Amino acid sequence: MNPFRLTQDDVVIIDGVRFSPTTLLENGIALKPEGGGASKPYRWDELTKLWLDQRLRIEPQAGKGLPAKLIEDMRRDITSFTEEQQAIAKRRHRYVRALEFGLSLRNMSRLKQYRPSQTKKRSRIVLQAKPLDLLCRRVAKVIEPNGVDDAPSGAALLNWYRRYQLSGGCLSALVPQRQHQGNRKPRLWAPAYEIMNRFAVAQYLQSERPRATDIFCMVRDEIRRVARQHGKDEAEVESAVPDIQAFYRTIADIQSREKTYYRDGPQDADRKYRIKGRGPRYQRPGEAVQIDSTKLPIVVRCPLTGLRFKQVTLTIVVDLATRAIIGFYVGLEEGYPTIQEALRMSMMPKTWLANLEGIDHPFLGTCKPGKVFTDQGADYRSADLIMATGQLGIRLLHTPAGRPDLKGIVERQIREFKETLFSGMPGSLFKNGGRRPEYDAAGNAKLTLEQANWAACKYLCDVFMRKWHEGIDDTPAEKWRKLADVHHVDMAPSVDQLIPLISSTKVVSVQHTGIEWMGLFYGHGSEQLQALLDRHGPGKVKYQFKIDAMDVGRGYLLGPDGRWITLAASDPDARGRTRHDHLVIRAEARSRRKANERVTQADMDAAKRLLRAPQEEMNNRRASKRVTNRAARFLAAKVDPLAEIKHDFHAFIGMEDARDEFEDGVVTAEYELVPAERPRLPAPPTPSLQEAEADPDAGVPPEEVVETEVDDDVNPISTTDDAAPPASGAPAVADTEMPTAAVVDAAVVMPRRNRSATFVDFA
Repeated sequence: MNPFRLTQDDVVIIDGVRFSPTTLLENGIALKPEGGGASKPYRWDELTKLWLDQRLRIEPQAGKGLPAKLIEDMRRDITSFTEEQQAIAKRRHRYVRALEFGLSLRNMSRLKQYRPSQTKKRSRIVLQAKPLDLLCRRVAKVIEPNGVDDAPSGAALLNWYRRYQLSGGCLSALVPQRQHQGNRKPRLWAPAYEIMNRFAVAQYLQSERPRATDIFCMVRDEIRRVARQHGKDEAEVESAVPDIQAFYRTIADIQSREKTYYRDGPQDADRKYRIKGRGPRYQRPGEAVQIDSTKLPIVVRCPLTGLRFKQVTLTIVVDLATRAIIGFYVGLEEGYPTIQEALRMSMMPKTWLANLEGIDHPFLGTCKPGKVFTDQGADYRSADLIMATGQLGIRLLHTPAGRPDLKGIVERQIREFKETLFSGMPGSLFKNGGRRPEYDAAGNAKLTLEQANWAACKYLCDVFMRKWHEGIDDTPAEKWRKLADVHHVDMAPSVDQLIPLISSTKVVSVQHTGIEWMGLFYGHGSEQLQALLDRHGPGKVKYQFKIDAMDVGRGYLLGPDGRWITLAASDPDARGRTRHDHLVIRAEARSRRKANERVTQADMDAAKRLLRAPQEEMNNRRASKRVTNRAARFLAAKVDPLAEIKHDFHAFIGMEDARDEFEDGVVTAEYELVPAERPRLPAPPTPSLQEAEADPDAGVPPEEVVETEVDDDVNPISTTDDAAPPASGAPAVADTEMPTAAVVDAAVVMPRRNRSATFVDFA
């Protein structure tokens, strides 16, 4: 066994004497001294022992491991090459010298205090191509005329350094080898290349995605069959069969798009290798926007109910001309209501930001979009969005399915929202729990919905709108100001018209109870709705009814004259309630009823109390804890909280001069304590004799029961315009309170045959 792998050009040095390998023996090698003399045989075990005793050293052949053509160039003088080749070799040599200088600094022994340098172990350096890129750029700044643009790669420098070291520091080894290119002969049999190409296209590029090893077995059999047909013997047939690596190289030469097209499908090929051209450039603010929705990876808690399992939905509207986010929604709604609120915010002035603390910059961007780009989601193809955009004069465009790149701007902003703002917050889901399943997101939820909205406003106004954007070479806020000064920005109609136009649409009919939606009744006390009911009758005509998802306490009915009629809900607590909260309350109420039973307002009120009971109990515990702590502080300071009450009681019973003291709340003096009566209103003054003569009824107490006759023609729900004015001197009539839901069962409802076309109050 040859453990040293010596060649004839190597030099073996034993105890300072230089030998050249001559003849390879059975268990050794014959070495001949370079100074002259006969060859001397050495066994492999003798040479191994000399090498272990550090008496043997081998100088390898210069250029060993390099290509033969390069070794031929190393034997030539540098001046024998062309001037261009000499300039390239000198340029490469400067990079190699810079690398050698850096390695010399790294290998230098560093003296440390209380430790000699001989005891420090030399570290082994492993050169890699990627870290050498920085060295190439630094050297290129100094030696290249174009600076960093002409810097070589780290892999090229590593190749140059290897050639320079193996050649023994020969400058000719750095000469480019372009003159040796070309005139290459195929290493394989020519029909073998044709067969491999044919099978790679016909058999490997299949939708079943066969393995390359299985196809190569078929290729090998086909090459053998063709070789035998050409009259080759068995030895020549086996030599004509290529290696599997040759078939792998054939597969690698196939175009990537063609390979993906046949193995993965046309859609994946078009998506991965599509021709990306520059899209249209918009110059006017609001000319085109992109809108998209997603689920944020965070859970918030509700301060009213204490629930902590609600995931937040994010919807944003991005202007394509300025890259500014002009509208967003962060809340618990899903579906079209999120799109509705985001579009509404983009078209309404952001004056409500003045009430938020901690926002340093205004929220720019108010316009009516000309075009809206969305995907093929069901929410974006809904009839509500199509009707809203059509009434507002907005063009709705849907991108093809599976092409998120056509609205990549909004996709990128959503990703930045997730990573920058809500990543790592308490209650984070960490990509829907896939990364950290042991983390209890609901148990660690600390943020409320108001805090999440404030964080979104803070990020948009003070961070995103002030950050430099490479796509527009400016900040979104500054770009909006510049374009708004040059171009006209379209605005939406008034707020009163915008809210009904963009809300969800329902087709309803007017009944004697008004308009019902999800357990709420709209229209009690409305003269306009009463006029429609009197004109057409209950349930005869269909109307368009709009429900604002952000405030279900009001509804909007489109009248015959084309005007919107605003109707209030029967439940006064519904004002300002979102659609999500109302559905939660209704679901709780329905869970406590049978499937065929109707949910009443009393059930809704009971459901609200049940949902808020845990949080109210927690708030009461906190309040009692604060009171207890405050009382403990008083006792520790020895402060008598009844001192003022005792002083007033002394003055009341005439004990200012007496020095009686309270002992355990009992007065020691013998005084009779009379319990205090309930406070009563003062009696009206008795009229004088002259006033009695002028008004005989003055001073007469009213009777307990007063019977009055009611005219049947009078409308019981008519307004105060038809009522008679109060008499002079009569007291003002107190405002009647709306009956609560507790007395809903006490309402008297007439039988169906005796019902009139008037509204019944179900409040």
